[in-house]
Amino acid sequence: MPALLHRRLPPEKAAAFAIAVAPAVWLACLALEGELGVRAVTEAIRISGDWALRLFWLVLLVGPARRILSAPHLIRARRTLGLGVFGLTVLHFGLYALDQQFDWGRIGLEILLRIYSPPIWTSPTDCDRAGGCCWRGWRPPPRAPSGACRLSGRCPA
Repeated sequence: MPALLHRRLPPEKAAAFAIAVAPAVWLACLALEGELGVRAVTEAIRISGDWALRLFWLVLLVGPARRILSAPHLIRARRTLGLGVFGLTVLHFGLYALDQQFDWGRIGLEILLRIYSPPIWTSPTDCDRAGGCCWRGWRPPPRAPSGACRLSGRCPA
């Protein structure tokens, strides 16, 4: 155990940890100082979601940056940043559940019916069978759309 305590932390991991923790620490400071406004939970949901997405993009950029900059050690930072994204996403979802008063039925329905969510789990082949309504310019299908296409909210009923 003492050997683990005396290991030197690589600078890439230290920087990644600082970047991953900074949004949560900043959000906590805003909450403690009362600067989130009247709807504090709603503002915290927005801030945590925005920073989760920003950090996610940073995680996706690590691979290409490693090759472009010829810095193979950058790959060490990706896991730490990814865990930061996971933490902010869990915080975001937890704050949303708090805002919805932990009504899991309403939360599930809200996630299911969001316009931007269904295309994630709707396959393009379902929409192609329905006349190409989802990925081909929003035109009405020649026949009735499939359930998946109708669920995505992108097809006229």
